[in-house]
Amino acid sequence: MSRGGAPASVSRRVVALLRVFADGQDSLSIGEISERVGLPPSTVHRLLGSLVEERIIERAARRRYCIGQEFSRIGAIAARRLNLRGLARPLQQELPAAPGETALLS
Repeated sequence: MSRGGAPASVSRRVVALLRVFADGQDSLSIGEISERVGLPPSTVHRLLGSLVEERIIERAARRRYCIGQEFSRIGAIAARRLNLRGLARPLQQELPAAPGETALLS
């Protein structure tokens, strides 16, 4: 992050935009995104244009934007590669120690 809390590099700006979509509503306007990432609307519009071309972000109704097919595809690949069982195992071993508790991972 640079001075004023706004991301400095292009890659950081893009990551900030993607986080807004990952953490936010189904669709967002340029103004909403701009406010959340602390970037001028013109910068957000330019970055969104590139993301739309790559199908990471899609244009939605009423001049709004939403997560695109490619964003979802990449997320699904990352989730499949994540060792969820390994991450959950310590917690699963702790929980049944409490009386009457069962831990299942699904």
